[in-house]
Amino acid sequence: MVNSFWHESPLRRMGSGVTQERLAQALDFLTKFGVRVPPTGRHQRALKLIRSVNDEALRLDPTDAQLLRRLQHAHRDAYELFLIAYAASLRRKRADSPFTIQRLQALMSGRELGGGDPHPRNIQFELYVAAMLVLGSLEVTDGEPDLRLLYGTETIGVAAKRLTSLTPTQADRNFGKAVDQIARSRLRGLVAINLDSRFSGKPSTMPREERLANFEATFNTLAPIIEAYRVPNPHVLGYLAFGHLSEWFLDPSNENKPGLMTHAPFRWFGWPNTAQEKQLYLAFSDAWRSRVETHLERISSRDQL
Repeated sequence: MVNSFWHESPLRRMGSGVTQERLAQALDFLTKFGVRVPPTGRHQRALKLIRSVNDEALRLDPTDAQLLRRLQHAHRDAYELFLIAYAASLRRKRADSPFTIQRLQALMSGRELGGGDPHPRNIQFELYVAAMLVLGSLEVTDGEPDLRLLYGTETIGVAAKRLTSLTPTQADRNFGKAVDQIARSRLRGLVAINLDSRFSGKPSTMPREERLANFEATFNTLAPIIEAYRVPNPHVLGYLAFGHLSEWFLDPSNENKPGLMTHAPFRWFGWPNTAQEKQLYLAFSDAWRSRVETHLERISSRDQL
């Protein structure tokens, strides 16, 4: 494994007002793009809930665990859908874009708090991965296993797997499925996984280095399972890990009202097989990460877009 560092999305600093605005923009774009946005679907419900709290039509009661949980899910859906819609707008004129009407329509379904049919959220994760690659100015197209990526001069596959828990059994099963998907595509490729982590303590009070170290410790419980796939699968060039966690805190800048802090660390793990591949990986992943961070900084501001 080479050059592997966690990076943290600057979108964690987006306020609730910007989040509301970005979600409304995303739904407006998708509607114009030809996606049918259900008026009672989870994304419209998320917008209505966030707006109600922002307008103080709904009191944010810090003792109402159900309301706080609904808001956490609403903010996550808003964050991911906006990145997807924004990336889709950048690729809308390309026939081979991964942001197809069929995929965008599929992610409109699903329950507000998860559960039920996992397909809509699985598609949302696939397109979130595609969006993060596009924001790094990479050439991402539709195709098996889930996405295709121009890596130097080679087209490789990306297999995305959304883990609903961090148990070793599920990690092993899903990573194995992704490896098999890449093999069936007859391409070399990457595995993309999500790691939704529950921290101990309060991440918002930690220095950035401590917070990322805490996330690293959570991830390290799965690392040996994933690393076991490396040697017997030389067609797998590495993997992308995307984390997400959110927490409530009392905001001293806003009369100690509850505030929501979201953390979205990400990391690219390289498994190059030769010195030449290592050189390509280092240049490629560094450039991608730098462009992603620049892009996210810009679109997290209310004054942009």
